Amino acid sequence: MRGKVAGLVGVAGAVVVGVVGVAGPAQAGGNGQQVVFTDRNGDTWSLYLTGTNQSGTVVSVCVATPGRDTTVAGYWWKGRLDFRGYAGANCTGASTGWGAENIPVSQGTDYVYIQVR
Repeated sequence: MRGKVAGLVGVAGAVVVGVVGVAGPAQAGGNGQQVVFTDRNGDTWSLYLTGTNQSGTVVSVCVATPGRDTTVAGYWWKGRLDFRGYAGANCTGASTGWGAENIPVSQGTDYVYIQVR
């Protein structure tokens, strides 16, 4: 798993950084979407995201990206979502790229796939 397992010992799932609001459950596919980050180059150890949650609150979070595809669990996004990948844990180290997506309020599935550019 690209050597990430050893580097993630002690990092339990997602590290929340600067959360302005707390994300609660959303109705499936009807008031925001969950995102799945695809690490196509295998060089992103963490991802910092900023966007609007299903309650209309701006939220920022740093999450670990232990595998090729990482679901950012517990967050339902809608509208503009900005994100940046990092080569180190806890959103440290060199940037591996950035991206922005317009997340629909509703669609046929609960997930939007994102990747850094």
